[in-house]
Amino acid sequence: MTQAQTLVDIYSKIADIYDKFCDGLTANDSDPLTMITTQLVINQNAWSSNGIIFSNPDSEEKIGLAQLEINSVLSIALELARDESTTYDATILNPQNELVPIPKGSPIMLLPKLIRLLVLYKAPLKFLMNALLDYIKEVVLDHVKRKIEEKTADLSTWENIASTKLIKIPKNAIAIAFAFDDIPVQSSKRFAPSNLNKSIVQPEPSPLPDLSKYLLDGLGTFQCGFSLSGSFLDKSVFWDMDTKLEYSRQQIKLPSYSFVNYQRYGYIHIEYANTCSISYLST
Repeated sequence: MTQAQTLVDIYSKIADIYDKFCDGLTANDSDPLTMITTQLVINQNAWSSNGIIFSNPDSEEKIGLAQLEINSVLSIALELARDESTTYDATILNPQNELVPIPKGSPIMLLPKLIRLLVLYKAPLKFLMNALLDYIKEVVLDHVKRKIEEKTADLSTWENIASTKLIKIPKNAIAIAFAFDDIPVQSSKRFAPSNLNKSIVQPEPSPLPDLSKYLLDGLGTFQCGFSLSGSFLDKSVFWDMDTKLEYSRQQIKLPSYSFVNYQRYGYIHIEYANTCSISYLST
């Protein structure tokens, strides 16, 4: 889901909450006095609550209807918060053997503490309903903001590289991943060749340097570049320096630019044919 889609969905659902609220609230000058008589408790395993109860000694229809409506709104808010949980939220295995999130530690768990401030506070029904709706709205918005800000990474389908290849890098890629298989056992090992003339580096009689970590061979190289569109340079590619491929599993961060009229390219050189696969990392 894209961030834009998430925002549209969230504000649509928030609008539904307002609609639901307004359908059941028709306060006027004769707005009755009432108060919340019970503490709110959210069931962390089921994303449900015990509901809000208004005092209603005279069995006023307006208070009874408002109580039903605010609990309906609360149920919608909890359902929205459950649907917009992040991949980092704690999870449990429910009785249906499904892995479901639990609200522990999320902003929605502040709701009982906020509503506790209104318990046993006698006030006009319209005031209490507006306060409750504001609490629910703000807590739900804080909860779903985490979903908007969450970024998850995905790897594209792996593509085999035979030896050398020019590639066109997708716009949404933030890194390129390399995987090597069936490579010679001596590849990418660090050792000093027997015929290396160390005196070139440090002549006698000074102590000889330790070149035991001298890297003889890598697995290949990767070079990134870009071209601009809409200009006289649109056929030119500006290349960065080579990056050595040294590990059987390696990822290289791709450069990004503040302008939009560019296309990134890559040039891959493989030392050992038919050993490399690439994939793109995107968020």
